[in-house]
Amino acid sequence: MKIVQIVASIEAEASGPSYSVLQLARAMEKIGREVELFSLGAPIDTSDGKFRNRKFNRDYERFGHLKKLGLSSKMRKGLVEVAAGAEVLHTHGLWMMPNVYPARVSNAFKVPFVVSPRGMLSPAALEYSRAVKSVFWIIAQRSALKAANLIHATSEQEYEDIRAFGLRQPVVILPNGVGVSHPQPSELPCCDGERSAVVLYLGRLHPIKRIETLLKAWAQLEDVFPNWTLEIRGPGEPNYVKKLKQEAVEHGLQ
Repeated sequence: MKIVQIVASIEAEASGPSYSVLQLARAMEKIGREVELFSLGAPIDTSDGKFRNRKFNRDYERFGHLKKLGLSSKMRKGLVEVAAGAEVLHTHGLWMMPNVYPARVSNAFKVPFVVSPRGMLSPAALEYSRAVKSVFWIIAQRSALKAANLIHATSEQEYEDIRAFGLRQPVVILPNGVGVSHPQPSELPCCDGERSAVVLYLGRLHPIKRIETLLKAWAQLEDVFPNWTLEIRGPGEPNYVKKLKQEAVEHGLQ
């Protein structure tokens, strides 16, 4: 029996799940489970032990709006092919067809279906492209979410968002696992402001991250720690990046 993980993308620019879902699949393989990971991208089908990584072409690659939906007849067919031998179908995220296909296959083959919304039911996330999501909810996402046997939240706040959205299925709260290295002990920069150090924000630049709050706080601390530097690095939406640069100038930051 195998566990099938499905996510729209595991490319680096695809935000947090691109890392956490891949690491989850790897971790499950390490404890002896057979795992298949389905995502969109340039077609590949590779195996490493009990872990199989499969990527599928999008349909309508040249049509912007349809491309964003993640339509993939080959992914749908692939899920049908593995469903009979699957123990669980587990999809990550919402509002794309890779989050809908597993629900339909699960219903047809009576395979338990788990959904991890990955923060996409928060009020801020729901406001983003609200009109498109409203239409997609009616067409596909509503039936897919209601088909879930279990919903996975990564925090208490996400649990509250799930319940506020009206979903009543069982919910398990499990934070994302984080793999950490074990470097040799070293002296950390002291906090008296005399030694230079870098404070690094590394992640997606998106309004939901509230990076402008970090800029405001840093502007208040800059004189206290004159030898410290704040660096903000990561992919982001051009308009939001432009806004952050403007706010940095307004706060007197370079």
